[in-house]
Amino acid sequence: MFTLIDQPADARDESLADLAWEGACATVLAGEHTAAPAVPATAALTLHAALPDLVMFTPHERALLGDWLSRVIDPEASA
Repeated sequence: MFTLIDQPADARDESLADLAWEGACATVLAGEHTAAPAVPATAALTLHAALPDLVMFTPHERALLGDWLSRVIDPEASA
């Protein structure tokens, strides 16, 4: 969530909040004997949230990586 707050309003990916909420609910609400499935979208969401901290990449590289991660997070949006 803090990632969204740090970004300028015109650069925010509003779908991140919903995806983070769904991931948190899936983890908390999973039954005692069930585990939330580990999916690439979960890893992509985590890495996407850390993009501003990946200073080893140029701004253009971070933007490109962000685009790719957004496609992994929500394949329907890129179709």
